[in-house]
Amino acid sequence: MKQEEFRDLCRAYRPHMQQLNETAGRYHISAQEKVWLRSHVQKVDALFSVIEENYGMYARAMLWDYYVEGLKQPDIAYKYGIPLRTMQRKFSRWIRCVTGEEDDE
Repeated sequence: MKQEEFRDLCRAYRPHMQQLNETAGRYHISAQEKVWLRSHVQKVDALFSVIEENYGMYARAMLWDYYVEGLKQPDIAYKYGIPLRTMQRKFSRWIRCVTGEEDDE
């Protein structure tokens, strides 16, 4: 998986969850579409579980804030009390963990 694919999956997480939740209400989507949406939601959940298993709950929370919630990196660094550059290095390492891309450190 490429970093761009990870980013795109995360950005789609909230809209997919919203669609799945709305299907219980007034909107109707096909069973095939529900399966597709669930598979994407589960994939994101699994990726974040790998991050948490390898790097802890703060890694998961920071990446979630950035990739799913859409917070800006400086805001996340401030929220968790770490220097921005340190956070960026950690993000890079954590993302390589789930994407399988080479570690160039």
